Amino acid sequence: MVEELKKLFNNRGLVLFLLEALLVLIVIVSIILEAVKINDIHTVNAMRSDFIAKQKKEERAFSRAERNLIKKTKETTPKVNDEKVLNGRLSPYLENTDAEVSVAVYSKKNNRIYQTTNSKRTTYPSASIIKADFLVELLHQKHKAGQSLDVNEQAVIQKMMEYSDNDAATNVYNQIGGYSGLARYFSNVGMDGSVALTTGWALTATTPLDQIKTLNIIFYQSNYISDTSRSYIEYLMGHVAEDQNWGISVGSKHFCLKNGWKQMPNGKWIINSMGQIGTGQNSCTIAIMSTGNKTEQSGEKLVEDLTKAVSSELKIK
Repeated sequence: MVEELKKLFNNRGLVLFLLEALLVLIVIVSIILEAVKINDIHTVNAMRSDFIAKQKKEERAFSRAERNLIKKTKETTPKVNDEKVLNGRLSPYLENTDAEVSVAVYSKKNNRIYQTTNSKRTTYPSASIIKADFLVELLHQKHKAGQSLDVNEQAVIQKMMEYSDNDAATNVYNQIGGYSGLARYFSNVGMDGSVALTTGWALTATTPLDQIKTLNIIFYQSNYISDTSRSYIEYLMGHVAEDQNWGISVGSKHFCLKNGWKQMPNGKWIINSMGQIGTGQNSCTIAIMSTGNKTEQSGEKLVEDLTKAVSSELKIK
């Protein structure tokens, strides 16, 4: 055996051949591995490119859908009727108050919006009626993200809408994005007369006409929130606490509302009330906003007198 090994190792030509063959094999294996590695990199890059392209396509599709939804929401808003339908009924109350007050009404049966005022004001401070806007935008954002309200969120919303709790409202306001979220909502639904303030939400500048847009999203067909969301808000506005039951609720035994009130440093009162009165085709959405009321009680009476006059004119039961 030893002699045979000596002969093998003495045969230099055979040894060199084996070494060269081994080197060639190593080179071939290296080339194969490198090719596999390059192919894997190309595959990963291709997959990444496909993913990015697909993601951008989905984002573009979502953006188009969102733009179409917003466009459709704006386009389906009824035009304001130039005819001063309500002036005859409402003028006695508008003329016999020191407060500045504006009224906007959408008649479901007539598919018309009517408005009247005794003031040159372009906007009014919202007080708590703006909480309805917060909720519409929150439910829109939730639907867009494919999310549902959890139990804690529902409890906060109930406090905000049924009891007009300000801390709960601030919670929801922050959740929609605060000032920028509210401004985006105004832009989305075409509330061109409303302005979100960086100083907070309580004195948000808005108009009765703009608030009709929020109310019509809630009570009539809308693409901005789902039917389930609309029913949810309608339920909350129809079950306000007893001390919240004033204002537009005098217009019908069927009502849903959100009120707002705030005493200003000069002692005068902001008194606002908005919602829906009546049912089905024999219904309307109504928003009444006033400022400069001498007392809280006089402001509430003014709003209720105006509501009764609207209800009588449109034959709401």
